[in-house]
Amino acid sequence: MFQRTGCGGFPVSQAKYFQTFKAVEIGATFQSLPRLATAENWRRRAPHGFEFSMRAWREITHPPAGHFRSGIKTELAWDQTRCVAESMKARFVVFETPASFYPDANHLRDMYRFFKSIRRNSLSLVWQPRGRWEQHLVNKVSCDLGLIQAVNPLEAVVIPDKTINYFRLPAPCGGAYNDAEMKEIHRRCGSLPSYVFFTSANAWRDARRFEALINQGSVPSVRNLRRL
Repeated sequence: MFQRTGCGGFPVSQAKYFQTFKAVEIGATFQSLPRLATAENWRRRAPHGFEFSMRAWREITHPPAGHFRSGIKTELAWDQTRCVAESMKARFVVFETPASFYPDANHLRDMYRFFKSIRRNSLSLVWQPRGRWEQHLVNKVSCDLGLIQAVNPLEAVVIPDKTINYFRLPAPCGGAYNDAEMKEIHRRCGSLPSYVFFTSANAWRDARRFEALINQGSVPSVRNLRRL
């Protein structure tokens, strides 16, 4: 079973992170894009086989300029996002749409136009809608546009049929995932290749506990985690 565990960004030094995990989801690219030289440097520092994912720039997805609106600003925002992704040799670019991007005719038109027109090259594109989207519509849009659905496996009632899992785990109620939740995340991975990214302030702790579950078959306590 192929599984990759990681955090949203680097909660510790890159050197320490690269020794611990084999994947990362760069979240800082949502607010602003780094220089290409910076992205290239991340790739050079990473060990062979390490995988990068990154969030798409907010200029594409969020107001005032976003919502996939047709125009030169959106086109340039994607071109710049793609160049950064290719500089770090990322596998995934994650488009997280806000609740204000609800499924009306205009939004769907702009979304279809955007994803059907952009250059993807070798990038796999991931989509996680916020707000009120019916699952059957998310499935259809994802299928039509060749998008991987990102989900929180503890909230998704039905994990859509697909060839890969892309799980994003925000801060849970109570601030920490308990053992049962960790095991449920692992169960939801099933037999598919799975990427599991913890994105909260406790991501470093949670991701290491989940990685230990994969490798050792049990979830260590926070106290025992210090020995790992």
